[in-house]
Amino acid sequence: MRCAYPGCGFVANMLFAASRDHGPCARAPIPSARPFAHALLQEADMASVRYIATEVDRSVGFYRDLLGFAVEKHNPGKFAELARDDLHLFLNAPGAGSAGKAGGNPQPGGWSRFMLVTDDLDGMIQRLHDDGASFRGDIAEAGAGRQILLEDPSGNVIELFEYAKG
Repeated sequence: MRCAYPGCGFVANMLFAASRDHGPCARAPIPSARPFAHALLQEADMASVRYIATEVDRSVGFYRDLLGFAVEKHNPGKFAELARDDLHLFLNAPGAGSAGKAGGNPQPGGWSRFMLVTDDLDGMIQRLHDDGASFRGDIAEAGAGRQILLEDPSGNVIELFEYAKG
């Protein structure tokens, strides 16, 4: 996270920026809700996504071995934190920790998703098919490019996207 206040060069994660005085912006006359609201308005250097996963351990292997994510943390059967470029992916088993209970009884699936951009959609699809991956539907094509929806072992969706050429 990069502080958006003019003259402040502070860079940190949102939790740190929201909870600590870190530079000129911490002394600026901003309303009392400043720390959290200020942090939310800053330019983000990474994105975080949380999926509910009934198959946390299989999902770790799926994201690591098929999609190139690095495993940051893994509590077998309950939780994992994975990273790829500027994306952090959190996997929670239903009922595990507070995130596994938030909003009632979270379940995997649905249509919400994050997108991985590739320069070779056909090659990526073939490699994933060869490794036994499941897809939701066929390739869709429109003006901006082509996409297909990949499913992880729990049924969560990842959009694979290739920009239109030329």
